[in-house]
Amino acid sequence: TKEEIERVITKSEEVFDIVIIDGGCHYDNANIIQTLYSSDYHFLVLNQQEKLKRKWEEVYENILEPLGFKREQFLLVINRFREDPNMPTVRDLKNSYGMNVLTAIEESPNGYLSELNKKSLYQFDDIKYREAINVIGKTIAASAGFEFKDGSRRRKLFSL
Repeated sequence: TKEEIERVITKSEEVFDIVIIDGGCHYDNANIIQTLYSSDYHFLVLNQQEKLKRKWEEVYENILEPLGFKREQFLLVINRFREDPNMPTVRDLKNSYGMNVLTAIEESPNGYLSELNKKSLYQFDDIKYREAINVIGKTIAASAGFEFKDGSRRRKLFSL
């Protein structure tokens, strides 16, 4: 129920400095609506596919807008972005969705290797990928008053 969801979120906020909720993509249940009501930031994560835009517009117009949500409340994160003349650009997506783009995460050539080696893509030496993910981390950390550290550190000679 929405009360149970709110209770879990409230309890998590008492224990943790930052709580990240993946609300999923099923807009027809109480889980995602309650997570949206309880969240300070709303990230819409999608790729360049046109069918996702059509689905978003349907959900926004029929569910989210009547519940009081505004496009400006969402930050667009473009996942698996490809520079391709046949695909929409970041600017095209920004204008099409009518919301600010937080970052575009380029499609990584390491996707298969990541899955095969059971490693996060962040662990690979893909600088553009890491920078895009760091933008999200910095935004979340700043909202909580923390400094973001990307996890990479330089080792000194003979140090562990």
